[in-house]
Amino acid sequence: PVLFALVYWFAREFTGRRGPAVLAVALLATMPLLGQNTSGAGMELHNLVMLALVVALAVLWLRAPDADRLSLLVLGALLLAQSRYESTLFVVPTAVVIVAGWLRADRVILSWPAVLAPLFLVPRVWHQRFLDSSPMLWQLHAGDTSRFSTKYLPGNVAGAWDFFFSLRPELPNSAILSVLGSIGLIGALACAWRWSRAHLTAKDSPALGTISPTVLVLTAFGAGIAANLALLMFYYWSKLDDVIAARFALPACLLLAWLAAWFVGWLDERRVPATRCAALVLGAWLLVWGVPAAARRLYTSQNLVMQEVEWEHDELLRRHSRMLFVTNKSTLPYVLWRIPTLIAGVARQRGDQIKYHLKEGTFNEVIVAQALRPTTPFGAWGIDPEDQMPEGFRLEPIAQKRFGGRFARLSRLVAIDDVPTNKSPAVSPVP
Repeated sequence: PVLFALVYWFAREFTGRRGPAVLAVALLATMPLLGQNTSGAGMELHNLVMLALVVALAVLWLRAPDADRLSLLVLGALLLAQSRYESTLFVVPTAVVIVAGWLRADRVILSWPAVLAPLFLVPRVWHQRFLDSSPMLWQLHAGDTSRFSTKYLPGNVAGAWDFFFSLRPELPNSAILSVLGSIGLIGALACAWRWSRAHLTAKDSPALGTISPTVLVLTAFGAGIAANLALLMFYYWSKLDDVIAARFALPACLLLAWLAAWFVGWLDERRVPATRCAALVLGAWLLVWGVPAAARRLYTSQNLVMQEVEWEHDELLRRHSRMLFVTNKSTLPYVLWRIPTLIAGVARQRGDQIKYHLKEGTFNEVIVAQALRPTTPFGAWGIDPEDQMPEGFRLEPIAQKRFGGRFARLSRLVAIDDVPTNKSPAVSPVP
């Protein structure tokens, strides 16, 4: 509700009409991707709400610059920067809007929250430096050596095009949102080009105060969203047609919804019933593609990682013991389930500590999750090298199940033997 209220408010302020604002909300509400994230426990919806909130606070700041509105805007930008790793990018458009407010007021306005704001970004920098220096936390695909590279660009661009404009039912996208938003983007760029040629080259350039606050804000934060999407195109796991990575497209979808509202509102002003026509097209798309795509629950049925995590959770509940779980995925679900958990890469380095706690009775048992995949040309199955435990870890398999093209195995740690530290684990075949 908060997201839809903010989307409606800004779209109405930007277009000056209720119809296009309602259309912007409807375009987002009917997109399966948004439904997946509103019913999940991820950070995406929080990130989207904070982005829309900062946009609204930026408009209020430009309309009447004062210390209180500046403090609200700065606080919102700080919280937005903590929502996702890449959301730190939106500090830049926030700074641009603040400077624009100073120019409109013909004076520099500062408050203590604004002065102290850079200090609150220091922990974010520390976190980023720690992440950059810890390749173990990157969770790269096999063969990859860096998180960002130009070699990921072709595949990511193709995946983004497929996500935004494909009509395939397995994608949680909204083609009507992408089409209307893209037309609005082209129209907005054309209007900006004509305005710049008419005013910026003239000697009597218009004052900054004559430009609408909503236009300034959408321009600044639209550029930030575009930079965010461009950055993701160089990330190793940003193919938007991937069932897990599709969530990265939500900020761009928010921008497309506002641009679509502006486009139909612009046509309505010229006596073209664009809002009604767009609503009819949206209704047709919803009946033919949107509702069937949501009913198929393809996100759930094709999300093998989620199915594997739920299977592991069920198996762990059957143990009825104080256990330590070593996972080859994320520790977050198990922490939420109050199951002490270590990621496999950390557990490999903590053999002595695990052995101590087993001896002292802190845990009755240690369960290790591993993936099995074909390791020979003849199809023999073996432990995935990334999940291989050190040589001294003696494991006893207790459960195994196939998910897609690989098996998931749970094993009980029987003992940890002392082995020379210069030995490295080898990939052993598994029957």
